[in-house]
Parts: sequence; C-alpha cells; structure tokens
Amino acid sequence: MKWPKVKLDSIKADLRYAFVGGPFGSNLTTRDYVEEGVPVIRGNNLPADRTFLDDDFVFVTEEKAGKLQSNTAYPGDVIFTQRGTLGQVGIIPLEAKFSRYVISQSQMKLSVNLEKADARFVYYFFRMPSTVQSVINHALTSGVPHINHGVASSDAIVIRPASEELCGLVLLTVSSDQFVAQASQTMREGSKMPRADWKLMKQYAVAVPPAGLLGSFNGIVESITEQLKMLTFQTQKLRTARDLLLPRLMSGEIAVWPTPNFWRCSITCAGCRTKPNGSSLRKPSEVMISASWASMSRRWLTKRT
Repeated sequence: MKWPKVKLDSIKADLRYAFVGGPFGSNLTTRDYVEEGVPVIRGNNLPADRTFLDDDFVFVTEEKAGKLQSNTAYPGDVIFTQRGTLGQVGIIPLEAKFSRYVISQSQMKLSVNLEKADARFVYYFFRMPSTVQSVINHALTSGVPHINHGVASSDAIVIRPASEELCGLVLLTVSSDQFVAQASQTMREGSKMPRADWKLMKQYAVAVPPAGLLGSFNGIVESITEQLKMLTFQTQKLRTARDLLLPRLMSGEIAVWPTPNFWRCSITCAGCRTKPNGSSLRKPSEVMISASWASMSRRWLTKRT
C-alpha cells in the first residue's frame, strides 16, 4: 500500500487558528511575563529526549493570553520551532498540567484533524532525521534561520518538450549550472517563500542541434535518464523502508541481524572495525549497516551466545 503525501495544511483541524505561528514580536515581549498565569511554550519546552517538557515556563496574565487567542495551543497540539533551533518539535500531552498555552514568537502550532491523521504520528514524523534535515534545507537563512507555512508546501513547474526527441536536451538544460544560476537570480518574493519566475525562465535560450547530432545525443542521454529513474525509485523505496523501520528500531521492537546466527547488531557505524574496548571484530567484512543507524541505539555489536 502506497501512503499518500499531503501538506500539513490539509490535515489541520477544521478550527480557526489550527495552524499558526507565534505572535508578532511586539505583541509578546519579556515585559509581558509574570510569575504565574498562562504558560508560554518556548524552545526549551521541546527537548530532544522527550515529547514535551511541561515545566520551566514563563507566564502571561489571563488578560494577555486572551489577546493572543490566535497563538494559543491546547493539549494534543503539535508544536514546532519556526525560528532559531530548527528541528525542535513537541506534542502537548493530553494529560498536560495546563488547559491552554501560549506559543512564543519562535514557535508554530498545529491542531491535527484526528479524522485525517494521528497527532503522535505527525510528531514522530517530524522527529525523524530526514525530516529535520529537509526542514533545515528549506529554511530561510536571512538573519536568524527560520521557516513558515511555505515549508509545508512546494511548487512544481512541469516543462513539456515540444517533441519526444527534445526530452533529453530539455532535461540536461534545466539541470545545468547555468540554468539553475539564472533561475536563482530571477527569484521573486512570494507571499510565503521566494519562488522562481516561470515567465523569466521560459525565455532561457537553448541551442537546438541538427537532427543527426540530436539523435546521437539522445542515444547517450537515454541510458543516463533511465539510470536516474531507476535510482530515484530505489531511493524512494529505501526511504520508505527506513522510515518504517527506524521508529521500531529505536523503540526496541525489532533488532538488526546483519549476519544470521553470528552477529547481533543494534548499532554500527560504517567502516567500524573495533568495539568500544578496542578489541577487533572477528568478521568486520560481514557487517554492512549504514552509518545513519549509528545514532539510533546505544549498544555495540555483540557475539551471540
């Protein structure tokens, strides 16, 4: 079964302010903090070792919280850091200490439509290293690194060649450094994220070779494009397998057996040849587990007894 890919905006609850960022800077400052009241969620409440730190808050008055209704989060909401330490994510527990919270300027909150998705699944998805890296890659880096709702959406420009014979030429043209550089220079500011301007991109000049030369060119390019497609599909399958197995590996639900009946593996790093105590592994050539698994467990290879 192929899982559909959707935008975060499409799984938000059918409520007002279901998917919003923190208040505008001047609407919430340190001058608004008081000793007790409605807690404010900050980055320190989204630690890496737990789903949510329901402690160590600053507070605002009930009156101030009422003015920040659009920036209020409730138990079950998923919280992201949108400015500063990107990759931080948490979920307010259903048995939270408080009935409502205010998110700071650096946070973003999502109330999930439970008929479309599970909030904990969304949380764990955004905890995956691949998702964190994707968020960082799409961050706006002018000043403090930050994201906005545009990270949850993307635009695709489809270029259809005038004839099948031109497919290879068009593909390599739009993949060239020159085309990418010109497209980058013509980026325009969108309402959420900078976007390439198709009106300017389509004016890019392309030299079309004679039919004979084009045919020879296509003969070379065709094998390259077929390999690219094959590798793309393989990468997608590997990502799907990784995303399915990593949470189960981290929870201890499954174990990895790189060589049946000999080595038991819960962790390895690529090229690893020694145990923590310095002793050599007996058959290092048999252990071929990706280095990306290394940070997901605490134990070293141990020989089965």
